[in-house]
Amino acid sequence: MRNILPSNKGKLELVLDGTPPCVDQTDIFYPSIDEHTNQGTVKTQSDAAKAICAGCPFQNECLEVAAANNEHFGIWGGVNFGNGRERRRFFESRKPKRKKAS
Repeated sequence: MRNILPSNKGKLELVLDGTPPCVDQTDIFYPSIDEHTNQGTVKTQSDAAKAICAGCPFQNECLEVAAANNEHFGIWGGVNFGNGRERRRFFESRKPKRKKAS
C-alpha cells in the first residue's frame, strides 16, 4: 500500500508499505558543494542517487511528493530538483501535450 498524506508541517509525506532502497543513504540524495567537495564529487553523488531511484518501486510516488511540495533541493525519484534545468524538464514533461491544428 502506498499513500501520500499531509504532514503536520503543511507538506505531503510519503507513507509506504515497504522500505525504499534510499532509506539508509539519504546523504547522497542532497549533494552540495562546500569547501571540501568539488563539482565532480557532486556529479558522482547525483549519479549514484539517480541509479538507486532508477530501480526503486516507489519512484513515481517520490516524484509526486516532490512536485506537490515544490521541492528545490535534492534528488527525488531520479530527478535533481536542485538543478533548475532538470527540474524544468521534469515539470514540462508533466504538462498535457497540445494537439497540432490540422
